[in-house]
Amino acid sequence: MNCLQENRLVAGKCGVTKMYRDLDNLLSIKLHEYGIHTEDSTHRVHVDIVSKKIFIYKTANGVSILPEPISVKKDEDFEAGWYRLVRPRWNNFIPTARGVRVFYAKIEDCVSVDIPENFIEEFMTPEDYTSTTAKGEVATKIVIGMMDKGLVPFAISVQNIDDIKFQIKGVDLQTSNFLIQVKFDYDCFSKGLFLQTHEINPYKQH
Repeated sequence: MNCLQENRLVAGKCGVTKMYRDLDNLLSIKLHEYGIHTEDSTHRVHVDIVSKKIFIYKTANGVSILPEPISVKKDEDFEAGWYRLVRPRWNNFIPTARGVRVFYAKIEDCVSVDIPENFIEEFMTPEDYTSTTAKGEVATKIVIGMMDKGLVPFAISVQNIDDIKFQIKGVDLQTSNFLIQVKFDYDCFSKGLFLQTHEINPYKQH
């Protein structure tokens, strides 16, 4: 038997690492429901350093495009429809997440904005590419920097203030508060934005 046969190996070298058989039958234990549909954010921003763009949309619009089944009731549901399991090489191809990739134009009111040329070089070092935490921090710094420069357009809800007490104080309009989720989403312009529904260790408790 070699590494390409039906029984998969935990790591890449035959005869050195142990085999795992029918791993997907254990996914309901290993992957926990945690993603775009469970978070409290009002808006999302995906940062793509390949295309040098960010993608902004209301979280609810992303949730609305998720295909069924969002929740998993049987192991077959994990890869039903568009859903795919993320099997990174660094984790020996054992699944770490589940979700779908969606081109930004398919998400209602999703807007793309170019990242300023110097931002990626300013905020990201070669070492950051090796750390999931570091990549997330870089994405957040890029978004904050762009917001400081007024480059991140958000669709907001505006309410007219009729209360004379507020109007006397110079307040005529009230806008909604934002809760923003930032995702480092490598090459998502070409591959589609990754909308996650499950994760192996969302609360760092497993």
